[in-house]
Amino acid sequence: MEKKMYSKAWIVFFTGWFAGLSLACIQNKAAPAIPTLMTYFDINMGTAGLLVSIFSVTGIIMAFPGAALVQKFGIKKAMLTALFIACLGTTIGTFSSHIYLLMFSRILEGFGVGIMTIAGPALVIMLFPPNKRGLPMAIWAAFMMVGQAISFMVAAPLLSSFGWQGLWAFTLILSVLAGITFSMFGNLPPDESNFAISAVQKNQPVTIKKIDMFGGIKTLNSWLLGLAFMTFSFSSFGFVSWVAPYWSTFTGWSPATIGNAVSFIYLLEIAYAVIIGFILNKFLNHRLIGIVGFLIFTVLVYMCFTTTSVLVVMAFVIIYPFFDTLGACVCYAICPQTAEKPEHSEVALALMTLGINVGILLGPPISGAVIENFGWTAGALTLALGTVLAALCLFLIKLRRI
Repeated sequence: MEKKMYSKAWIVFFTGWFAGLSLACIQNKAAPAIPTLMTYFDINMGTAGLLVSIFSVTGIIMAFPGAALVQKFGIKKAMLTALFIACLGTTIGTFSSHIYLLMFSRILEGFGVGIMTIAGPALVIMLFPPNKRGLPMAIWAAFMMVGQAISFMVAAPLLSSFGWQGLWAFTLILSVLAGITFSMFGNLPPDESNFAISAVQKNQPVTIKKIDMFGGIKTLNSWLLGLAFMTFSFSSFGFVSWVAPYWSTFTGWSPATIGNAVSFIYLLEIAYAVIIGFILNKFLNHRLIGIVGFLIFTVLVYMCFTTTSVLVVMAFVIIYPFFDTLGACVCYAICPQTAEKPEHSEVALALMTLGINVGILLGPPISGAVIENFGWTAGALTLALGTVLAALCLFLIKLRRI
């Protein structure tokens, strides 16, 4: 019986992951279409960039409402709601003739993605026991990277054949298919197989809807994890924002070659996520793995912006994505254990999501300002400091025993 339930858990998980992937494509479709959008709507770079960065703002706004939605209506309804809102936004966007309407549609899409970032990990917590969550959490953590890769791969042919509306329509169709698939096959387990419910709850007539959601906000460990992911995201997204300009100063590579190198980093992260998942399932001291990973990431991100060796850059492209992926996977894996009670896991996820989006919002502009005013070495130190703080936060966290 246990083996059968585990197999069913993977089926449900992958239908949910497909739903998350479809929304990741919705989120990331704007970046490769920016030149086309700038021409079509006659907008400047700042406005075009806002079409991409607006998701960080909506992610911050939706952190706690998303958790409340998951707890009040359940994971399946929350995920289907996320898909519906995002699809509505994409539909409006596809037929937008004015930039402000397109911006509004992106906000709607962001609300959908914000809900999904809470509901997806909550689905993993429900389906898998703690000692088996490493792999599915790692795979879930890769959904945004896969969506980014797909968006960039399909963008060129769709933009050339159908314009930016073709790219929007592609992500809409993908999300509708994901919604149909999840509604058909995303059957959640009964309470006796629900690992998000504690043993005490299983023996009492208490439903998750009656739980005080905000009780988990008082948990210091969840705040520390949110801070860890915030400082890590600060460094990670600061890196991706400025690595191409720095490499162009000494490699002699063309912008296209540098772009391919950066893209290769994120393609590698997809494969690394699966490998890391197996590692996390095998070695359960995830906190220690995360601390070591963050410290190695610190060295790598500093070297990236101080080296002048092309050989170092080539090695960096292979090594860096492993530790960039490791940081995210560890945070997702330990997140449920930062909550004092299993039923507060969604609150812990909300705090972590809040941290991620604040880091994404602050990393590029702050590191860019430091680089512009004080040089690349100062920028490298700023980004390195972020992951030192992330390692310190993990060191201070006390995880709930499982």
